Amino acid sequence: MNYNSGGEITRNRNTRLDSIKGLLILLVVIGHLIEHYLNSPTNVLMYLGIYSFHMPLFILLSGYFFNPHQSKEKLFQSTIKLIETFIIFDALNLILKWYENGDLSFNDVISPVWVMWYLLSLIIWRLITYQIFKTNLSTSAILLAAACFAVFAGFIPLRNELALQRTVTFYPFFLLGLLLRDGTAIKINTRYLLLSIALLSIIAYSFLKSHGYSVDIYKTHLWHNKYYEGWLDMLLRIVALSIGFCMSIIIYRIFPNIKVLAKIGTSTLEIYLLHIFVVKLAYSIIDKNIIPSGTLYLILYSIIITSTIYLMSNYFNTHFLLNPVSVYIKKKTYRF
Repeated sequence: MNYNSGGEITRNRNTRLDSIKGLLILLVVIGHLIEHYLNSPTNVLMYLGIYSFHMPLFILLSGYFFNPHQSKEKLFQSTIKLIETFIIFDALNLILKWYENGDLSFNDVISPVWVMWYLLSLIIWRLITYQIFKTNLSTSAILLAAACFAVFAGFIPLRNELALQRTVTFYPFFLLGLLLRDGTAIKINTRYLLLSIALLSIIAYSFLKSHGYSVDIYKTHLWHNKYYEGWLDMLLRIVALSIGFCMSIIIYRIFPNIKVLAKIGTSTLEIYLLHIFVVKLAYSIIDKNIIPSGTLYLILYSIIITSTIYLMSNYFNTHFLLNPVSVYIKKKTYRF
């Protein structure tokens, strides 16, 4: 393919990355829908396959599109919007959780509800990275240190509190995205990456079985929101992070530009935040046997949910839903 300019190369690359984002947000919806129905080997394997890479790669792309050299004013404005969105949607999810359970504990309040951990972690990653990049340390050195912290964070007795366990564990992927955007090449052959995934999967399976655990327990290690209760937990975290790395690099390299997914990829935040309410509604409908719950049906429902929210985000003012205060202040300021 011939390119007319560097700008065209960048546009094509970003469009392909939007395709990956579209794929990932669809997998997020599928994963959240099938996690309520892990009553078949097919659903379990699909769930483990999705969770082995979808958040690592999603976070990698978040790092790719973050500019650590932006002005303080721009960073401040975007951070305020993210904090506003987090507060609103975490509060809505807390209200829903209170309605479902009848009460809330202090731990519920300080622990981001369900998917909201990512938004809080994103805020922290952006602020920390902005400060770190003011130093003379190389990105590679920072990434190595972050990888070490990701492994040893499991010794800190934290779970979901302020999303700190996940924030530290997933941070290397955010930094990896920065490295890739700056042109750093990961010089590992794709075949070796695939072989590594196979070997690491066998290692995880062998250790789980040898300790009397079923395979589906591995899903809790893919969440990275628990501290170590033994050396096996540390080993499984290393395996999970390594598989996430290998899968992320493979998909980052080979996934093609698919126009439909690229369009969906431009509305990932809206889909990420709004799908959780639709998924909970789908749970109640499926549990009442109004619609079937087979694997293929769950995938179909996920596609419908993703597509519907995408269309809504394009035809309605979803910016007001995500940032009502900021939008209101902007309108008032514009009028004056």
